[in-house]
Amino acid sequence: MNERILRVLMIAAIAAVPACSWAGTFTIVPEVSVVMFRAPYMEGFTLGTFSAFAGTMDIDEGRKNLTNLTAQVDLRSVDTLNSQRNWDLQGADLFDTQRFPTAEFQSKRIEGSKVVGDLTLKGKTKEVTLEYRMADVFQDKAGRTVAGLTLRGQINRKDFGIVYNRMLEKNTPFMSENVLVEAELAGILMK
Repeated sequence: MNERILRVLMIAAIAAVPACSWAGTFTIVPEVSVVMFRAPYMEGFTLGTFSAFAGTMDIDEGRKNLTNLTAQVDLRSVDTLNSQRNWDLQGADLFDTQRFPTAEFQSKRIEGSKVVGDLTLKGKTKEVTLEYRMADVFQDKAGRTVAGLTLRGQINRKDFGIVYNRMLEKNTPFMSENVLVEAELAGILMK
């Protein structure tokens, strides 16, 4: 193909793509996002997800970096694929959702690929650090600007007053103190 024609076609194709501004505040969409945890215990580990959560993430257009993150998770929406375990997690010994139905995160600063913020769980607030990675920003079929964010970190449940455990033989604890938390979030730019 003639080089000049190829150049014209490429310019036309680029001009046909709508401009996508990615700076601003994105509202997290739970239907296409997931918030989960992995808690080791003596017999393996428990995986759990939460179906009810909300939040926002702010993105800087210049560097495509996260600048702020807020999230609220309804702990009553926990699902471990075991109804008895879900009930136990919501009980007073663990999440105590009767008194503390939500967990909240508010970022305080961004340090490279880490977001540092305050996590409030079971009435206690502690600073935690989560690794983050931004996914590509794109426009969906409806013309909305969509951004993706992956979060991963570890918390010590005892820092939040979740101290219940039972001891097994040789004074071995049944549950680990450390819990891995992860999230795959998709957000839509607020107009």
